[in-house]
Amino acid sequence: MILKNKVKQMQNYGELIKIIRKEKQITIVDLAKRMGVAQAYIVRIERNEIKPTQEQIEVIHSFLH
Repeated sequence: MILKNKVKQMQNYGELIKIIRKEKQITIVDLAKRMGVAQAYIVRIERNEIKPTQEQIEVIHSFLH
């Protein structure tokens, strides 16, 4: 059961980023600029179509924290 929950959490990382970003009223444009990527890249992360690199995760974390 723990493993199943971990897998589910990993599948929803983009959703979590989106929720936190919206709660903090940060736009996709702002996050994309901070990360140095295209807005479409952020959209794809939030849709769980792609996974950010470890370095990008750290930037996301510091910006949303």
